Amino acid sequence: MASDKYNLGLSERGAAAVKAPLLGSFRLADARLITAGHGESRPRTGTNRSRGCAQAPQSGAGTTMSKAPNRPDTGRIRSKAAATFALLVTVAGCGETRGDGSKPPAAPAAAAASVHTAAAPADACAWLPATEVAAIVGPFAREPVVVRSLEQPAPDPRGAACRYALAETPRVGVGAVVLQVDLSGAVIQERVGASMAESFRQAVQPDMDAAGVAAPAAKPAPPGWDRVGKLWTGFNTFSGRIGHVAVQAASLTPELPAERTAALATRVRDVIPDLPFPVPPDPDLERMARAAGRPLDAAPVGPDPCALLLPAEAEAVLGKLVVPPYRSAGDSPLALKSGDSCTYLTAGHRAFTIMPHWDSGKMLFRMAKGVGGVVGRVAPDDTAAAADTLEGPWEEAAANGSTGQMFFLKNDRMLEIIFVTSSTDRVGALRLARIAMEKL
Repeated sequence: MASDKYNLGLSERGAAAVKAPLLGSFRLADARLITAGHGESRPRTGTNRSRGCAQAPQSGAGTTMSKAPNRPDTGRIRSKAAATFALLVTVAGCGETRGDGSKPPAAPAAAAASVHTAAAPADACAWLPATEVAAIVGPFAREPVVVRSLEQPAPDPRGAACRYALAETPRVGVGAVVLQVDLSGAVIQERVGASMAESFRQAVQPDMDAAGVAAPAAKPAPPGWDRVGKLWTGFNTFSGRIGHVAVQAASLTPELPAERTAALATRVRDVIPDLPFPVPPDPDLERMARAAGRPLDAAPVGPDPCALLLPAEAEAVLGKLVVPPYRSAGDSPLALKSGDSCTYLTAGHRAFTIMPHWDSGKMLFRMAKGVGGVVGRVAPDDTAAAADTLEGPWEEAAANGSTGQMFFLKNDRMLEIIFVTSSTDRVGALRLARIAMEKL
């Protein structure tokens, strides 16, 4: 039998080997996947092998964990589902015991319910009939085309955006409009963009003060939107978010008035059903999930995340739920029968998600705290700055300033809270976190 040191190295190399094909298949940046090898410290059959399953010599478990933001780099994966699905890939090992030889925690009483979901359109060009789009932006030169993303409007049948070619040829730019709907809220883009704008304001403020020029007052979001802003690509762009639904529209010519891109985004927002959306079908994601032993259509296993926060407890803070709490995919609000998180949805697409980690919490917390600290320097946020001072039924707390996620550690269990797209603020999120952590 090999030494622990050798097994640890082999486990780490095995986990890293899984990372490469995932990066290639989904065109993710290297930093979006974190690998870890556990060696003999966390064999899936426990340290007492006589209680495990029949096995060949193994290196222990290694994992590749997607801790990506809420959208992939290219928008290739429809509705960003794979970027938000926290997928654990086991490299070696078997059985149901944990690294310390103990059994996983017993599941709390079932709380998650089967939920009525809305059906996402077949492709990115089907959110709104082409005739309605043309009535807003003008006649088309040809049929709309699904493209990779708003930032990369190249044809891609599985892309996340739609490009509408306009019949009128502009003097400047290209006569086209690109539309993209993000069911994960595009929160990172929104918060990082706001942070960059604030950094720029602070940089020019001394010159404005010296010139006696007052800074323009911040404008409230138009009715029906939680946040609005501009994009860094295209002309006369519009980016709006309500709850976990973000709608973005950009013209490829400055000659199309900004009012039209705003009107297009608003019209699309108005036709999106105020119901949960399921993880959309994706052959690559399904194949990867099955390879990991976690097919997307599998029955739920393990503790029920929705048992940590009951409907009445959630409604006391969030308001009336549109549907009962439901299992969701990772840190997204997309419904998934076998999901390891739970989402609480209120009117206006406002989603509050909790994601418990029943073991390996200390390792995951260190990873989350490290990533949050690095991102916090790019996108400063008071949630991240105040996380270390939060008091409650946990040992440590941390936050990611770019996503607004909060992380709470208790023994070797960790709870993630995603509240930025919900109806509550940080105070309400902490109130709910205390309730859930007491049960965790």
